[in-house]
Amino acid sequence: MQPPRQNVSKGGELTNYRGVTRSMTRRHRNSLPVPDELAMEIFSRLPSKAMAMCRCACKLWSSMLRRQDFTELFLTKSCARPQLLFFREDHSVREFVFISSPQPENPQENSYVVASNPLACFPRSSGFYGCTNGFFCYGADRFFKRLKFPVCVPVICNPSTGQSLTMPRLISKKRYGVQSYLGYEPIEKELKLLSMNNSLNGPIMYTYYHLQTMCIAGMVGTNEIVFSPIYQRVPYYVIYFNVERRTITKVGIQGLEAFQGKSFKTYLNYVENVKLL
Repeated sequence: MQPPRQNVSKGGELTNYRGVTRSMTRRHRNSLPVPDELAMEIFSRLPSKAMAMCRCACKLWSSMLRRQDFTELFLTKSCARPQLLFFREDHSVREFVFISSPQPENPQENSYVVASNPLACFPRSSGFYGCTNGFFCYGADRFFKRLKFPVCVPVICNPSTGQSLTMPRLISKKRYGVQSYLGYEPIEKELKLLSMNNSLNGPIMYTYYHLQTMCIAGMVGTNEIVFSPIYQRVPYYVIYFNVERRTITKVGIQGLEAFQGKSFKTYLNYVENVKLL
């Protein structure tokens, strides 16, 4: 079969080859072949890494995927499928390491989930302050003019996008002992950071029935508390405690074998947020 004939107009403005015209190509550079609402729905179902690659594909996609209505749609989808997040401070390379896995609901005894989604790493420094809405806050030492010694300042980071933002330092006579707390204000849709002098912070410890000293990783629904052992090392597990039924279910974590003997902390209900800082 012979290929379609190439047609050229007298003015040389229209070229047709294999059924595609130059005018059609110009038109599709500035529009998608499907409605914007459908395109956003498709993009919102992608993993954050795949979505980030789409942002780099072309200017049209980049513009669409940076819009606030899309980032809110992606967050809504992500909130419907929360994840377990495993975090550790890698002292050998001075990095914060994040790995996520599916978060089981109503797990059965001796069940497992696989942690197979490594997220962005960030330079380790002097403390980890917590997380909210897919963003994390940690302390980093920074040098400032007219100061002889470094000062610990809060840094907000997003493991899903790999971005970080260093916040202004708290004016204080103390170089250390400054604790920061990260929160999210849903009405104005803004992150809020509270920094204050506080030297008495520490993990909340709980002891219950057959539970040894554990720390609360979070809560599933309204009646199931998830515990993780303090300073737990790989091989790893979490414990689901159902308050109503008073049952304890142990869930193993696979996929962390490369960190054999290393210690992790666990966070519950982690959501991917593709909002750029």
